[in-house]
Amino acid sequence: MTQALVFSILVASVFLNLTLYLSRLTAKLAQVNAGLPAEVKKEPESGLWDILQLIMQAELWEVVMPVLVYSIIYPYLPFSGIRAGLFLGLVIFVAGILPQTISLSNSLKIGANLWLHQLIWRLVKLLLIFGTFGYFFN
Repeated sequence: MTQALVFSILVASVFLNLTLYLSRLTAKLAQVNAGLPAEVKKEPESGLWDILQLIMQAELWEVVMPVLVYSIIYPYLPFSGIRAGLFLGLVIFVAGILPQTISLSNSLKIGANLWLHQLIWRLVKLLLIFGTFGYFFN
């Protein structure tokens, strides 16, 4: 159990950092942030300590806490293996992220390309991370 926990944290961390990097790269290439007002745009972190702090915060809230919750509820999921992880990732996306994004898109005047970009990368990130959990907890 602890071996599965450690391996899933390590591999999910790699997937998290990869999706964060690819998300920023595709946003820059597709210029999805071009229509944002100057007050909304955030300058990238410059110092090494700022970058490490950002990575550790993402690791804690998007990998470590979810894997602990996943390890508790895994026996109660209707599927096993990768299918269980993908199922839970999809449930989290549909029940948590999608309604919040739709609500924000109705109240904020930001282009649809930014919302779509964010939704796609959040879905990819969730499926990769929770698929990893399912793979190692099988």
